[in-house]
Amino acid sequence: MSHKITAFVLTYNGEKYIEDCLKSLMWADEVMIVDSGSKDRTVEIAQALGVRVETNSWAGYGNQLNYALSVASHDWVFFTDQDEVVLPELAQNIRRELNGEMNYLAYKTGGQNSLFGHWLQWGGTIEANVRFVNRHYVTYCPVQHTYICEKLPKKTIKGVVRHDMAPTMIEWWDRSFKLATIEAEVDYAKGARFSAWKAGMFWWRFVRRYVFKLGFLDGWAGLYMALQRSMYILAYQACLLELDRSIRQPKEDPNTSKFR
Repeated sequence: MSHKITAFVLTYNGEKYIEDCLKSLMWADEVMIVDSGSKDRTVEIAQALGVRVETNSWAGYGNQLNYALSVASHDWVFFTDQDEVVLPELAQNIRRELNGEMNYLAYKTGGQNSLFGHWLQWGGTIEANVRFVNRHYVTYCPVQHTYICEKLPKKTIKGVVRHDMAPTMIEWWDRSFKLATIEAEVDYAKGARFSAWKAGMFWWRFVRRYVFKLGFLDGWAGLYMALQRSMYILAYQACLLELDRSIRQPKEDPNTSKFR
């Protein structure tokens, strides 16, 4: 049995990336963007490509994903962020899965990051995320990552989504630390507090990625990726410490913050 699929993208002022992103999704039966108020040519570019356009005020990453699930035309959905591109191998394997029995309700796909013009292969940088689901059985949690709320068995589909994270190192680190801050504020509201032990373990994250997961094979890009992952822990814990000492005041609902 062949199943149909909707591929969608959450967009906001993404004119620089969106054309390549959408063209990499044209294998889907329906391609859709859910735009949260772009002021640039994002919507215009999507319309020129014949892509369905939906608009919804930003309600947080997980909530925006769930809105997209609710308006998709087909039972099966796949999504990317606006600065990502689906490689042909992954597209072919998803279509092959759709032509089969579909024994799972949620599927993971790999994501590959770029740094210094180099596509990272090592250091645990190709990470699997739940991007391909049956929308009637799955909901995304109201957090800044692609976590589904249901505890379901998952299958990983071979192939990757490529993510050109940021044009420069400064922009990449800025974006990463912004996410660390948002996550710390969200977790603080749930009871998380600063941990000297966890902050002190930043060095282990570096060693784990750079040495044991062979990040050094990616050269300078692998070194800086491992450093970023370890510094992320310090930034996250620093924000918790600021909140503990009332130096920082958390937002009313940090889940709705945008970092993409």
